Amino acid sequence: MSLIESLGAAGAVLRGAQGVIRELRRPRGADAAFAAVLREQLQRNDPAATQRMTLEINEQSARFVALRDADGDGLLTLDESGLTREEFLRLDTDGDGRLSAAEVARPALDALQPARNG
Repeated sequence: MSLIESLGAAGAVLRGAQGVIRELRRPRGADAAFAAVLREQLQRNDPAATQRMTLEINEQSARFVALRDADGDGLLTLDESGLTREEFLRLDTDGDGRLSAAEVARPALDALQPARNG
């Protein structure tokens, strides 16, 4: 891979990670409405779109962790993540003080799932 190709690939990964951060910082009040619109669009346009979107979310989350994982343990500390403490704690669902790629992906994946009680 040439230097130009490597830089282009790195840029794509960074753009994906920036998208994850933007989503994390988005106000939470509109989550249900946004998720409903997203599900409806995905189901209407292409039944396989949800599966493709799930794969993309998981890949972007893994890249986000890999880019910031300074100690190479596959997990992010608050300092490594670049997130605010509030954002970090919201994602750290197991409370261990470290974020896995699965924890980073969870909010976006949850938005793809049909409403459980409706």
